[in-house]
Amino acid sequence: MNKISSSTPYIIWKPEYSVGLDILDGQHCVILQLINDLYTNMRLQQPSLDIRLALETLVTYTKTHFSTEEGFLRKWNYPGYPEHNKAHERMAQITLSFSAQYLQSREDLQREMFLSLKNWWLTHILDEDMKYKTYSSQVIHGD
Repeated sequence: MNKISSSTPYIIWKPEYSVGLDILDGQHCVILQLINDLYTNMRLQQPSLDIRLALETLVTYTKTHFSTEEGFLRKWNYPGYPEHNKAHERMAQITLSFSAQYLQSREDLQREMFLSLKNWWLTHILDEDMKYKTYSSQVIHGD
């Protein structure tokens, strides 16, 4: 049986995830690291207080990131902003839901939660965020 060590990241940042803006790329890295930290805490069966704190940190930081990213999208008058904002609202609700379910001691939540978080974030960065990458470059650099 293949065992994953506690130091093996669940999600690894790759250069193709870059949206071309350091602050947003940095926040995306932090979010992926927060998911990795949560994953490690659960795999190592850390006390539930540590897991709750990791979930709360992820929820809070997700809101911070969405606010920052949406600020740029509004500043750039990005035409896809309304759809992008709705995707953020959906993910914020999903993350809050996972946190609430964990607090209700749903042990079966782990696999579903990690697959959902990983799939949503990577798909969102590679699909939705890449849609504004070229647009933002044109606005910022006049390309």
